Amino acid sequence: MTSKRIKSPRKQGPPCSCPKKCFDQISKEEQGHLIMQFNHMGSHELQNQYLRGLTVASNVKRRGAGGKLGSAKDKPGKKSTSYEYFVVTSINQRVKVCRQAFLSIHGIGYIRVKNLRQSAVLKPDMRGKHGNRPKSDECPPSKCERPH
Repeated sequence: MTSKRIKSPRKQGPPCSCPKKCFDQISKEEQGHLIMQFNHMGSHELQNQYLRGLTVASNVKRRGAGGKLGSAKDKPGKKSTSYEYFVVTSINQRVKVCRQAFLSIHGIGYIRVKNLRQSAVLKPDMRGKHGNRPKSDECPPSKCERPH
């Protein structure tokens, strides 16, 4: 059973403050088109597929002084993977942006992207699909004694 509550569409977040000026690379009209397209995608699973396609994982290219002597496996605090984020414009051009710009343009939070990165396979959206509902239409004996 789905709820009849209508959720408001996602809104664009604040611009990034990185030196690349990612928000300046994409016009305001294009940003508006991207968030509208993302909102009209429909299901949560389609949105996750779209977001997953715009993130690229790669090995860490440079490490600080703490990472020279051992690998990332030896030091649990060091990350072993770097991520790049892209936005696809209306002319099908992939533009590399920072993480904050990626999150703001799509109106999502970091936890959603983090969960997508951690899972190897996209899990189906199980919201509202729990199995603890009554199995039959019959009333249990305790409830049938009461008037309906």
